Amino acid sequence: MHKVFILALFFSMFSCAKKEHKISILYTNANVFNGETFAKKDFLVKDGLFQFNATFQPDVIVDLKDQYVIPPFGDAHTHNFDNLQKFDSIYKAYIREGVFYIQVLNNHYSHYLQLKDSINSPGKLEVAFAHGGITSTGGHPHTLYETQAINYSWRAMLDPSKKEELINSRLKENDAYYLMDSIADVRKKWATVTSKKPAIVKIYMSNILDRTKEITNKNIGNYGLSEVVVTQVSELARKDNVRLYAHIETVSDFEVALKHDIKHFAHMPGYGGGLGNPDLQKLTISDATLKEAGAKGAMIIPTGIIRKILCQLLGR
Repeated sequence: MHKVFILALFFSMFSCAKKEHKISILYTNANVFNGETFAKKDFLVKDGLFQFNATFQPDVIVDLKDQYVIPPFGDAHTHNFDNLQKFDSIYKAYIREGVFYIQVLNNHYSHYLQLKDSINSPGKLEVAFAHGGITSTGGHPHTLYETQAINYSWRAMLDPSKKEELINSRLKENDAYYLMDSIADVRKKWATVTSKKPAIVKIYMSNILDRTKEITNKNIGNYGLSEVVVTQVSELARKDNVRLYAHIETVSDFEVALKHDIKHFAHMPGYGGGLGNPDLQKLTISDATLKEAGAKGAMIIPTGIIRKILCQLLGR
């Protein structure tokens, strides 16, 4: 498999080269993926374009010796590249594994400003950023980011003595997240969100039907936006042609998002709270709802979790 990944990088490096190089390369004896299977072909790369029926003489000929050629991969949901200390190692890992397209569904805008010159130019990885997610006071990921800012463990969200401190903390506001508790908040802050030119905007809809109960019980980090706010955000996003991604935890979250014409989903039900839940029916979207989602052109990123690690963290 590594031969495939390395090869994908090999020809993409040439195809992404600056136009002033204008070198043409003929690759021979390649097994090229055509969308269904591998076909034995020669192909030429010139000015960043692949040509399979070129007749002119190339500058360079490379014999691939029956290696396999595939398109580069994409990582549709990650928070990589928000850790500046690990940027170089993560970047190299993506290159090594043939992943050239990355979508960061939440990040510090301040971190992006420090690394933006290292991406999104010819010969470099293409990365789309959300530049902060939209949630409500005390919701996910507000309090999670505040634990990091204060240098607490994430378990501080479970500590009754620290909950008020985290709810009231705003160290990462308007950088890693935006707080929108009302329609007035949306109208006041939406322009700030769009001014950073995010490629996508992520909204948090965790446990939307039980939101009031979660807030009353001070289950911080276990809820997100109200439906009233979701309605207003989705209307503004459509008006401004902004692509919304919904973080969901329950079937109801999915249904509410779909009702408001949100078509991109960062998780499936049970991602956060489904661990060890024996009642899978509560985490299963009905066939009728899925057909409705398909008719609307919905795109779903399943987003798996590493169960073994989570069980160890939770002591199970």
